[in-house]
Amino acid sequence: MRQGQQRRQRVSPGVAAMVAASMATGPGAIGVAGLVAGMAMTAAGAARAADAAAEVSFDIPAQPLAGALGAFGRQAGLQVSADTAVTRGVESRGLHGRMTAEAGLTQLLAGTPVAGSITADGVVVLQRLTGDGATVLDPLQVAAARVVERATGPVAGYVATRTATATKTDTPLLETPQSVSVVTRDQMAARAVTTEGEALAYTAGVRVGGRAGGVMPGGDNIQVRGFGGDGTYGASSNEYLDGIKVGGTNFGVGGFEPYLFERIEVLKGPASVLYGQNTPGGIVNRVSKTASEQAVNEVMLRGGSFGRHEAGADIGGRLVADGRLAFRVAGLVMESDNQVDGIDQERTAIAPSLTWRAGDDTTLTLLGAWQRDDIDGGFSNMLPIVGTLYEAPYGRLPRDFYAGDTDYGHWDRDLYTLGYQFEHRFDDAVTFRQNARYIANRLDFATVYIKELKTDGVTLDRNAFAARESSNVYVVDNQIQIDGTTGPLDHTLLAGLEYRHHDSDTIRRFAQAGTIVLPGGANKDAGLVSEPAIYQNLETRRDQWGIYVQDQVRIGGWIVNLGGRYDRADSRVKNRLTSQETSQDDEAFTTRVGLGYAFDTGLTPYVSYAESFEPHAGTVAGGGDMKPTRGTQYEAGLKYQPPGWNTMVTAAVFHLTQTNVPKTDPATNVQRQIGEVTNQGIELEAVASLGSGWDVQASFTWLDSEVTESTEDDLHNRPTMVPEVTAALWGRYTFQAGFAEGLGLGAGVRYVGSTYGDEKNTIEVPSYTLYDAAVSYDLGQAAPSLAGVELAVNASNLFDETYVSGCEVGRQCYWGQGRSVLGTVKYKW
Repeated sequence: MRQGQQRRQRVSPGVAAMVAASMATGPGAIGVAGLVAGMAMTAAGAARAADAAAEVSFDIPAQPLAGALGAFGRQAGLQVSADTAVTRGVESRGLHGRMTAEAGLTQLLAGTPVAGSITADGVVVLQRLTGDGATVLDPLQVAAARVVERATGPVAGYVATRTATATKTDTPLLETPQSVSVVTRDQMAARAVTTEGEALAYTAGVRVGGRAGGVMPGGDNIQVRGFGGDGTYGASSNEYLDGIKVGGTNFGVGGFEPYLFERIEVLKGPASVLYGQNTPGGIVNRVSKTASEQAVNEVMLRGGSFGRHEAGADIGGRLVADGRLAFRVAGLVMESDNQVDGIDQERTAIAPSLTWRAGDDTTLTLLGAWQRDDIDGGFSNMLPIVGTLYEAPYGRLPRDFYAGDTDYGHWDRDLYTLGYQFEHRFDDAVTFRQNARYIANRLDFATVYIKELKTDGVTLDRNAFAARESSNVYVVDNQIQIDGTTGPLDHTLLAGLEYRHHDSDTIRRFAQAGTIVLPGGANKDAGLVSEPAIYQNLETRRDQWGIYVQDQVRIGGWIVNLGGRYDRADSRVKNRLTSQETSQDDEAFTTRVGLGYAFDTGLTPYVSYAESFEPHAGTVAGGGDMKPTRGTQYEAGLKYQPPGWNTMVTAAVFHLTQTNVPKTDPATNVQRQIGEVTNQGIELEAVASLGSGWDVQASFTWLDSEVTESTEDDLHNRPTMVPEVTAALWGRYTFQAGFAEGLGLGAGVRYVGSTYGDEKNTIEVPSYTLYDAAVSYDLGQAAPSLAGVELAVNASNLFDETYVSGCEVGRQCYWGQGRSVLGTVKYKW
């Protein structure tokens, strides 16, 4: 197989070995400080032997030995760590060229007072030598399991090399002819993210926090390539958990606890070939932390701004000695105030999993999760455009001003999931998988929000809104994967049958609320003018069947991806207020075609075409059923992973069109389909985890978004809250040697370009730039007895920039999140 197509292997951290120092004197010895650290890894013997014999391209510059060993581990696919007594004060000449890991280790250590070897069992041994080169102590070998990076497993550092989101098979990112971004657990930990929006804030093609500025809980409003939760157009949400669509009700989506996830992946562009009903912007797939044979033990305490305090734990490992039964439990509890006065929130989340390896070819993983969110005071803080974006006679409203009613507002949600992942390999060619999940969403919320500002500029009319929403989703996805060859062609053929049932009940109420007088908000908690009356009571049942086929073909360096899917979606809606029942049946065939070429240099150029469809239940203004929206995308790009470097650089240009676009009239709450929206743009992204101690994440997005067909005022205009340019850069350096060894310093900058706050594009919201920072310290570097303990302080919006994150419907705006500082204590063992 060509180098560009090889499956790169990685070793996750295992059991760290700590050995006491020993002093010795004797003939020919200069008195030794010989601290011997054993490390690395055991795994299946055959796989290890093959890895040791394989040649690897190394490119490691001269530097302190600690950093050189880190680079060696990354490039060889080994997780290397050594006690400071072994590497302190030692310089390495570096290593360049293609050779086996054993030969590379020998050359890397040449000329240093450290010797090393890799045993037949895959154990790396390092030894500090005496002055005359003699070994004083026998090496101590402490083994930890060695694992190969899997598409749904942990990633060491910032750079993932494999994904299953784009193909539903374990595929190298270099062999995926469509744009995919992966946010790893290490990225989330380094930036101390507390929401999914924060996790995706540095990702190309993604915009978060336009609505509510990331301040208010209850959803992250994730926008991908101009479509999604922030915009007026196509504002449905493509929320996925382990490849299964979460669904939910209109308001009860998003807002998942990121601590429960191993990684978050964004597949950009239409994805209906594998996932059925979707908007064309892309999907956001959360990959759960799941059971592993390797011990995972972490406890975490965190506190900071707005009275936030939380505690988390992530515990797992083998339940039996042979590893055939393993478990994992991740959980978190949190309480916090808010930037907005009167808003308090609590969260409890837990996600257990259990894996049973019934044999070498059969695996069953059970997964469950429960998340509870309680928010007192409300969940949305719309503010008038005069007093935020535009200065009022009294100036501007403070960021902590709340226009709602804290006595009335609340947000209570429970999210339950229970499912399994089953896999059986019949032989080397045929594998069967069945993934099933039950997802229940229960939401009860109420809020008071602004209606309009009177002409006097200080009297604010308000409305009250309340809802009870519940949904139950059952999904089962059956897959057959066949790996084989036909002549010179290598195939990974996937055939699937997916069934999805979604039932929901929605009750919504509306009333007028008392007016308030700005800027102080006199009479703010005066209550409601009348008791909220039910204006909507719906029972909805949806069934979807999908049959799909995908063939990933390789011939030499060429990569071809062909896929097609037939979907049928049936919906039934009962209006309990009128006893009227409506039904709607939709069907669609979607395709995806991709072509790429993997060069030996690590470069893969590609082109692709993909389609999406999404049915919409209900009628449009004037009568008639809503038509399904359709999406098409043309994309071309480059993916580059330099040999010997733990780096991934991607670039993509795309042209994306959605037709039959739905839009809701905010005045009448009636839906209509306006025509067509076209988004085209450029995305650049780079992630790197370098042995020298640097971790880097950078992104740039230019997005030209236009309403290209419409009978309304928005024709040829830009949709609201869709910026033309976004960019971000995050860098973190961890000292590898010297007095500061174990100290990590991080800094980031995020830029969001200007947006429009109305359909006519007469209201422009200025761009803003935010700065983030982080400092961490591994206490184990200062005292061996504190090994595994890390302290960290993270600051978001470091300089406390005051900005409007977005405006919509020409009259309401949102303040963005001010400075937030969090301190974290974490212990791993």
